[in-house]
Amino acid sequence: MSLEESSGELAVEDMEASERPSSPDSVSEKAEAERAQTATSCSAAGKAGEELGAPVGLKRKSEAGPTPPQKLRKKKRKGPPLGSTFVQAGKDNLLGVVLIKDHPYTMLTRAKLTHVQQELMSCLVEAMDSSSDVIPRFQESGVRHGRFHLSCTDMDSYLWLKTSVAGISIHVGEEGAEVYHLQLVSLDEVPKMLRAEVFISGPPVGVPKITGLLKWQNPDLFPDRWLLRHQQTTENSTLVVWSIDQESSSALAAVDDRPHFGLGRVTFKVSRGSGQGGSGVQL
Repeated sequence: MSLEESSGELAVEDMEASERPSSPDSVSEKAEAERAQTATSCSAAGKAGEELGAPVGLKRKSEAGPTPPQKLRKKKRKGPPLGSTFVQAGKDNLLGVVLIKDHPYTMLTRAKLTHVQQELMSCLVEAMDSSSDVIPRFQESGVRHGRFHLSCTDMDSYLWLKTSVAGISIHVGEEGAEVYHLQLVSLDEVPKMLRAEVFISGPPVGVPKITGLLKWQNPDLFPDRWLLRHQQTTENSTLVVWSIDQESSSALAAVDDRPHFGLGRVTFKVSRGSGQGGSGVQL
């Protein structure tokens, strides 16, 4: 046999061997091999997914952009609200309010209130350094309705506070020429103030001129005691809200809440509450 013939026979045998139908055993072996290969591929993909932090068998979602900033929620204040001890201290006669002696309607400015707090702290330090038998203790302190309030834990603390406040003075006027002394009073001794508002038509003239005219044309009113709460002006009107004293409220009620002002009268609306002479005239 020549070399070419032997090569041809070899090629035919190889071709027949590859095209020959497989036996059942060979089919089963082939299927097992394919399943093993598939399991190996899935296992490799699972490991890759675990390394990338993605679930196996799921496509990764496309990036949706940066996460929008989250709103920070304010933490709720723990414990009772400020001023919660004042009510009980008032019932127990252990609530002290700081006033200007002989000027109970005059409000202390923020700077003066800070001065009072600093002076009281100095008094506490002095009492500590002197090993005082009385140890003043307080539930809380703070500004309420424009006045400095302190709730004491016992009567000894209240009496110490009363003495200490009496020793504090403040300087007012030009270059501090006037000296006012302070006093500690109970809540019942604090002048009660009522809300009063008035609407005045015409070009604004300013609050000082309004109170000046009211005082001059109505001698029974005491605008120098009033505390300005709000004012709003337009080109042709002025709305003013005050906290006014009881005597002024009674004087207004005597004239049906319509005092003299300028070339006529103005109408006040006073919030007196029920059983206190009515609620004034509606503007």
